Amino acid sequence: MELVSFVKDEEAVLAKKMERKLLTLSITSGVLFVGVGVLPGAPPIYEVWIGCSRDVDPRMIPTLVETTLYEEVRAGHKIRTQARMGSIRKE
Repeated sequence: MELVSFVKDEEAVLAKKMERKLLTLSITSGVLFVGVGVLPGAPPIYEVWIGCSRDVDPRMIPTLVETTLYEEVRAGHKIRTQARMGSIRKE
């Protein structure tokens, strides 16, 4: 039988809190969309996906995330950041 890991309620709440904090950044920061997921484990890893505008160097996004989520980083939460650039569909 395979062990299935679940995300704790407090971990899911923290992921949503991280999303809200990142979405409060000004549009001039280059952040277009945010997603935060949790990889269960000890300790859990919070995966942050950022869609950024082409005006921003995606290599700067991890620093932006760490600065914005300073309290969470300082509390010892493990955060992994991925920045993505793309096109917005126009209909």
